[in-house]
Amino acid sequence: MVDVYVALGIAAPYYNLALVAIVVMLFIALFRTKNKGVFMKPWYLLFACICIYIVEEVITVLRAAGLTAIPQHINAFFEFGIIVIFIYLVLVQKEYIEKHFRITTVRKKVSVRFPIERESWEPTALNFQSVVLERKCFFKPACPFNEQTI
Repeated sequence: MVDVYVALGIAAPYYNLALVAIVVMLFIALFRTKNKGVFMKPWYLLFACICIYIVEEVITVLRAAGLTAIPQHINAFFEFGIIVIFIYLVLVQKEYIEKHFRITTVRKKVSVRFPIERESWEPTALNFQSVVLERKCFFKPACPFNEQTI
């Protein structure tokens, strides 16, 4: 059984590169589309993370093949870069949502029934909060999001 794990450890970087090639093709298709209507900056940052991951995997494959002598601790720098970009990506998306959406909280009273040790069911009332995002519109007459919630 240990041989299976060793074989997977040897073959996994190659499979990872093959799957990342498919992801890169999907990103290229996304970037080529016109009139996206989507905030694209997080997608570009995510693509940068994927490119860093590709470099990391290529170095891993070259190290496993014995073609390079780059130490293994270098991978930690790549992982650190990916994590920093992911954090920046989340902050950019949060800033975009705060700028373009109005967040309102709606309180609801919901009746929930759950089984108790007795034979009967007892209803209880719980208060739930849900978040509703409303699109901020800068052009009143032509905006389809004026009185709607998303």
